[in-house]
Parts: sequence; C-alpha cells; structure tokens
Amino acid sequence: MTTKTHQFLTRSLSIRAWLCLLIVGLTVMSPLAALAIDPLMERQHEQFAARPDQVSVVVAFSSSPFWQFASIQDVENSLRSQLSIAYSTTWSLTQYTRQLSTDDIALSPSLMTYLLDSVPASSLPTEKTFLIAIEYQSGQFPFHVVEYDHLLESQSDVYTHTSSDLRFLGQDLAIAIESTFRPLVKITASEKDQFTALMKTGEYIDSQSQLPRFTPGDLLTPINIYYDRKGVILKREPVPWTYLQVNSRDRAVVTGQIISAYSNVIGGSRRRIETYAVRQKANHPATTISFVRRDSIKSPLSGYLVKSTVHPHYQSVTADNSSPLPAPEILSEDYTNRQGKLTIPRNSKSPIQMVNVISGESILVRVPMLIGASPAWDLPVPNDLIRLAVEGQLQVLETELTDLVAHRAVLMATARKLAKSGKFDEVDKILLEMKNFPTARALKVELTAIRVNAVNKATEQRNRAAANKVESLCSKATELVEKYLGENVYQAFEDEIEEIKKTI
Repeated sequence: MTTKTHQFLTRSLSIRAWLCLLIVGLTVMSPLAALAIDPLMERQHEQFAARPDQVSVVVAFSSSPFWQFASIQDVENSLRSQLSIAYSTTWSLTQYTRQLSTDDIALSPSLMTYLLDSVPASSLPTEKTFLIAIEYQSGQFPFHVVEYDHLLESQSDVYTHTSSDLRFLGQDLAIAIESTFRPLVKITASEKDQFTALMKTGEYIDSQSQLPRFTPGDLLTPINIYYDRKGVILKREPVPWTYLQVNSRDRAVVTGQIISAYSNVIGGSRRRIETYAVRQKANHPATTISFVRRDSIKSPLSGYLVKSTVHPHYQSVTADNSSPLPAPEILSEDYTNRQGKLTIPRNSKSPIQMVNVISGESILVRVPMLIGASPAWDLPVPNDLIRLAVEGQLQVLETELTDLVAHRAVLMATARKLAKSGKFDEVDKILLEMKNFPTARALKVELTAIRVNAVNKATEQRNRAAANKVESLCSKATELVEKYLGENVYQAFEDEIEEIKKTI
C-alpha cells in the first residue's frame, strides 16, 4: 500500500467516524431538545407578564351647553386622579377629550370608530382603549363606557349608568372602567382539560392592587391568533363553544379547567399560533338564540325542541364522587318559534348550560353556552332533512317487512296443519309461494342504495352527524332483515315439513 493510499483511507475513516458521532449526538439530543424551553418564547412570556398595559381613555361630551371648559376640565382631572391612584403601577395611561356635535351618546359602531380613530398613533401602541360618552339631562349625567382590546379586536359589553352629581362623576367613571376592564391572559400550556396561562401585567399585581383580578370560578373566552412568518397577524378566530374556568392565580400564573364541546381544543403555545383569553361575564338576564340550518340557505328551524340542562362540570362539583352522576337536571325546555328563536334564562345553578337541540329521538346539537354573556346568539344546526328522509324510507321498508313476516307466519301455520292432514300437494304450493317472497339479499340491496345516496348527500353538505346517523339507522334495519328473512328460517321450515312427511 502506497503512502498516498494510506493517507486517503485514514482521512476517509476519520470523516466517517465524525459523521457517526454527529448522528449519534443528534439522536440522543433530539428528545432533550424537545423538552428544552425556547429562550425567545420564554422572554416573550416574561415581557407579556411584566410590561404595563398601554391604555388610552377617550372621554366624549355631548353638545349640551352645560359642558363648558371648566366643567369638562373638572371631570378630566377627577377621572385622571382616580385612575392614577388605582392603576399607576400597571397602566401606561393616556387620556383624550372630545366634544361631540350631537346629544346622542349611544356608543354605536360609527361613533366607536370615530372615537377610536381620534386616538393619535404613537411609538407605544395602545393595547386597550376605553370609550366614554357623557350627556347632561336636567342635572343628571348619563354615560356609556365600553372597553376595546386592540390585540383581539373585540369589545366588552356597554356599561350604562347615570351619575347624579358632577362632583362624583369622575369616581363613577372610574368604577365603570373597572367594571368593563377585561383582564387578558396568554395560554402557555394545556393538558387534557387543564390549562396554564400568564396574566397580562400580572407580575405587577399584588394583594393591595385595585386592578380587577381573577378569582376562582371566573370564566374566560379563548381566541386563537394566527401569524405569518414575519409575525404579522393573519386572522383571529374565537375557539367555538369553549370556556376556561379559573381555579387559581399566583401573581401572573393562572390555572384552571377547559370546558368545551370538543376535546384537545386548546393547544397552548404553538408555532405561529397563540391563544389568548379574556374574562367573560354574564351581564344579561337571558340569551335569545336563533337556531338556523347549517347550509347555504341558513333557514330558521321552527318547532324544534330545545332543552337546556346543568353542565356536567357543575353537576360533578356537588355530586358524591363515590356514586354515579344522576341524569342532568333540566333547567328549561321549550320549542323554537316561527322565526327559529328561543330565549333561555340565566340560571345560578349552572352559569354554563348545555343546550340540546332535539329532533324526534335524535340530538342534533349539544353545546355549552354561557347564558347571559350576550343578549343574542346564532346557533348553526346540522341539516336534519337527510335523516328524516332516510327514516321515512326505512319506515316504509320496515312496514313491508312486518307485513311479509306476518303473512309468512300465517302460511307456515297453514302448511303445518295441511302436512299433518297428509295434503302435501297443497303444502308444496305454499312452499313455492314462500320461495317467491322478497329475499334478504334483495332488501339489503335496497338498503344499500338508501344508505349510499343519503351518505353522499351528507358528505356534500359536510354533515358528519347526519352521515353517522344514516349509517346507524341502515345498520339496524339490515340486522332486522337478516334476522327475519335469513335463509336459515326458510330452510328450518322445510326441514320441519320433511320430518312431518316421514311420520305420516
């Protein structure tokens, strides 16, 4: 072997050895890397929990002559003083004043847009804005307050109140701001039905702070935010029929339970997807639900039975763990009106109620709802016409099957009697008639046609519930056909006739 050849082989073996070590290292470290905490994400979480809220307050006064410069300035100073005392450590606060050209202070979408646009852009973007509209009426000061979250692009319920004394108007406005303020959390982890989150500005919150805090039992509504690769928000989507209940809070860390119509719906921190949640209150005495068909027509569902029951989460809290849970308690039960609407009242036994939409013996929809969180909701319901059509076709088929089985029983009884009398020619005629009866195979072919057509229609409409129901109905019908029209039934009767012939 030459010297050059020896050097080449040595160098090749060295490269192979390093490659093997690299592969082994990657194989060993990959599970550890999966468990490691992303430093960038950890730093973002810390900033979220430790950075003060950038809050702006826009106070708009009606066009009433009462609002002179001095009275407006008094309200501004009083409100600024109240907010500084309560939130000086947690808010970076900016306050603006606007004079309206109308006495109509209702916070309509157009007025809200006008007030939001009146906030000038700054180097520190506003995260929450409180919009306040104040009027003067015969010594009274009606006002409306709403909170708008810029990250989620969502608003709170409108808080409406009337102050009877100008001296206390600033204090009343501060109370209204506290009532409409919705604390924001960022979901950091979830497992089964448990979640962990960080509260915005939570590191500043202590026992002496007046900032509204989470308490056990508070409910949150989660929202997913989707980003592109550059970190620009693509869209925001509320997590459907899902609520988060707070169990405990330790400064910025909030833990609790996930209450949802779905499983594994909260995924914690994911790449380019973040889940946030805000506190939700049931401020309304009832919620009017519009039940519409889940298709392109969206026609209202009138005359459908709707039952609201205690949610299992609240039932399990009071039930004995050693005994099985009783049937859910029915809180309300009624039928939808001609417009497909039904009003469900709020109930203290179960803040979240299970709303069941029933058609015949089928439950079309079963979802949790925080009744009173909104005055009105739309609830899409799967198209039930496919199932009803299949049930009608199967009812006709089962009627034919019943008549056929009854007629066959009469013929078999007659044939037995004739056979025992030795009239075998007439018995053979009956056996021939029974052979011409529709066979189980023919009826199953008909059932297959019904099932395939219905399932295809349900698939086109993306109605998985209807497809599953059709499969279940057709499977039961097939079992009946095989039970009563199976070949073994006819063969057993022929064997019975042969035994009678032998005895005679």
